[in-house]
Amino acid sequence: MNTEHLENVHIVQGDISSLPFKKCFHIVYSIGVIHHLPSPYEGFKSLTSVLFKRGILIIWIYAQEGNDWIIKYFEPLRKKILSKIKPEILYYMSFPLPPSILVYLISRMPVKVFYKDYLDYISKFPFKEIQNIVYDQMNAPITHFLSRQELEKWINESKQRCIALRHHNKNSWTLILEKIL
Repeated sequence: MNTEHLENVHIVQGDISSLPFKKCFHIVYSIGVIHHLPSPYEGFKSLTSVLFKRGILIIWIYAQEGNDWIIKYFEPLRKKILSKIKPEILYYMSFPLPPSILVYLISRMPVKVFYKDYLDYISKFPFKEIQNIVYDQMNAPITHFLSRQELEKWINESKQRCIALRHHNKNSWTLILEKIL
């Protein structure tokens, strides 16, 4: 593990929708988890519930806006074909796509290229990290793409203070909340 040398870090694996904690965190950070839950809203509520008053929740999730082609073309392929492939094979399928080379070349093109903001962003990542992103997108059994309107509804229903709701790379959302109740 990357945290073995840290005495004050303890890994707890469990169901994010029913966390084994009471209000005990000042900051909760979730990247790329909520949109893979059967009920993203339940995960959101669960994460909020473990915050102290004035605690901060930061989540990053797939956006509905900007992912039309993935929702229309890739998601049906993932559900009908990729979901039936063994994870070990799928992992190796994510490798030959030379993602870092492709991402690097596309991100450097002078014209406005489809998904350029996102590709430019991830082009700075190491090859292995890009491969893991590709694998995660191919392998996830559930994927939700959340609209701004849906997230605004979450914010209103939670009665928490929205610090930021930002459309990140035109294909995902970063939401930062402060717990006020």
